[in-house]
Amino acid sequence: WTNLLNHQENAQRLIELSNYVNKYYELQNLSSHSIDVGFSKIFELISSVPLQIQVQQANDIINSLRMKHVASINHPIVPRDEYQEDFEDGQLVFPKICDAFIPQAFKVLRKIEAKTRLEEESSWSSLPRRNDLGLFLLNYLSSPYSTESPLLILGHPGSGKSLLTKIMAAQWMSSKFIVVRVSLRNVNADANIMTQIEDTLHHITGVSLDSWIKLSPLFKVSPPIVILDGYDELLQASGQIFSGYIKDAQRLQIHESEQGRPLRVIITSRMTLIDKVTVPQGTTVLRLLEFDNNQCGLWCDIWNKANAYFFTKNEIQKFKLPDGGNRSADSILNLARQPLLLLMLAIYDTENNALRDCKNLDRTKLYDSLIRRFVLRELRKESSFLECECDEREAMMLVEIQRLSAVALGMYNRRKLHILLGEINDDLSFFGLDYRVSLSSKGAMSQADMLIGSFFFIHKSKSRHSSGVDYTHKENIAFEFLHNTFCEFLAANFIVRSAVDQVKLLLATKSNHAFVSIKEKILNTSDGIGRYWFASFVFTPLFSRFVVLEMIREWLPHVLKESDISESFFVTTLEDLVFNQLE
Repeated sequence: WTNLLNHQENAQRLIELSNYVNKYYELQNLSSHSIDVGFSKIFELISSVPLQIQVQQANDIINSLRMKHVASINHPIVPRDEYQEDFEDGQLVFPKICDAFIPQAFKVLRKIEAKTRLEEESSWSSLPRRNDLGLFLLNYLSSPYSTESPLLILGHPGSGKSLLTKIMAAQWMSSKFIVVRVSLRNVNADANIMTQIEDTLHHITGVSLDSWIKLSPLFKVSPPIVILDGYDELLQASGQIFSGYIKDAQRLQIHESEQGRPLRVIITSRMTLIDKVTVPQGTTVLRLLEFDNNQCGLWCDIWNKANAYFFTKNEIQKFKLPDGGNRSADSILNLARQPLLLLMLAIYDTENNALRDCKNLDRTKLYDSLIRRFVLRELRKESSFLECECDEREAMMLVEIQRLSAVALGMYNRRKLHILLGEINDDLSFFGLDYRVSLSSKGAMSQADMLIGSFFFIHKSKSRHSSGVDYTHKENIAFEFLHNTFCEFLAANFIVRSAVDQVKLLLATKSNHAFVSIKEKILNTSDGIGRYWFASFVFTPLFSRFVVLEMIREWLPHVLKESDISESFFVTTLEDLVFNQLE
């Protein structure tokens, strides 16, 4: 009788194994010609993994984790408070994460040589583009190798790193895996990794977990996966550099394996800040890529389906990317490759289908809208920003945009498409736009590091620059904007606002006789005008960058309207300023 029962159990296991193998190859075949939105097929595959032991009752902590992960992917793709004005009755609908997540294409390498620079394009250019992200992650996390060192996932800002980790946490979380997703921006930066994990578990479940070991009985059945999301966020939130963080994660894995508790660790980061950390040799590194035409098209279909009622009610056409063929259309298509910018373009288009007529598109309004939304997205991560009044928030946002504009002006004045780290530090100091950074024993990030990590910057792929100084010197690391159109607009923004600010100052002196001496100083002395003015107009002729000049012409009327200054008054006053300075 016992032998018969054993035979039945073995037969059942064979059936389960056969079902799993069939589902695996079915998904592998589908991956070549379809996109697994939200990793729903991966979830089915993981759920079909045969169990040797059936867990009768899951731990309360694990149940809480599962509910948290599932709830998180049923939230809109952007937090409700991030676009509150768009959530009003009858307004936009933001699809759920599980319905809108499009798996990214990727490239992957194993860091063998210490000299490999992960932040450089040259390290990735020869590698093939892959489209089987879900299967790759499943295969990697199912292999013994995944317990020996962390998997490092890199991407540019807005590439969908956090959405990927949320989807993974929910879809991998089952009786087969235990997943803990740690948002590094929200943890104690000075705590060790195990404490960060345990604190996250306590925050999610409300259960005080004095030791990770208490979950170990479940680990033999459901191997643990820890996702440390946002190494770059850890740096930006604390202003400190944790160069040994990935090595610390690897040491934790080694320790857990020695104790019979193999641990899989995934760490995500923006590419621009990965040079701050030591990546152990042998680490598998995955880089998320931009959307292709199929991914963009599928995302647009999901967006349009979610907002069908909104479009009908407001007599707006569905969102559609332009076909290309002119500079404005090509620029929009280039921006849309980044998932976050694609979302922002879709939001922008809801205002009377503003992107439809690309030939007559006001590019400066588009870029200003995109930059404002992105900067607000970054600032909202700070609790101090959320506690401020609306006027204070607006002021903080404008200062951040001014910092970005100062970097763009630095490239413009130096007549280069890149800028060195040391030059950014110098320029921010020159314009009085420094961040407040507190020093610590671990060292502080530089002013440039703080800014570079907060926007669409990439490393310039050259080992030497005109200075002839070796690239390894941190002050000579070069950066450029991910999209040069941002650089051109931000340079124009700095120049326009510098000119308008001087005109506003003269306007104030004209309306008050007590300021006559200030007016005379501005008009008739070389040091009467602020350094912003000279930085904008002295070093590089405006005609040397035709696109920047075009941007100035497009953007100026908007800034004048915002400042309540007529164009005729501006031109007359600007002429007075220029002629008096020439004299």
